[in-house]
Amino acid sequence: MTGWGAERLTREELLNLGTKLRSAWDASIRQANRRPNTSRRAWRHFATAAEMAELWGEAADELITRREARVQGTAACELECEC
Repeated sequence: MTGWGAERLTREELLNLGTKLRSAWDASIRQANRRPNTSRRAWRHFATAAEMAELWGEAADELITRREARVQGTAACELECEC
């Protein structure tokens, strides 16, 4: 995750951001569905929803990456302790 600084956020900040992005995604979809399918505004809302979903996915990826690193670090430490 590069470009917007998610790697510098704490776990709690990422979780909070994920909740907000999910809410923004839902709101954008609702707004788009209120407009006729041919409306330019509807397409803008769908585009916004797509961006929110992408950012939400990036925040989740960052959390997963951190979790995997922590699990691997714990496993390595346990192996060292067994020797």
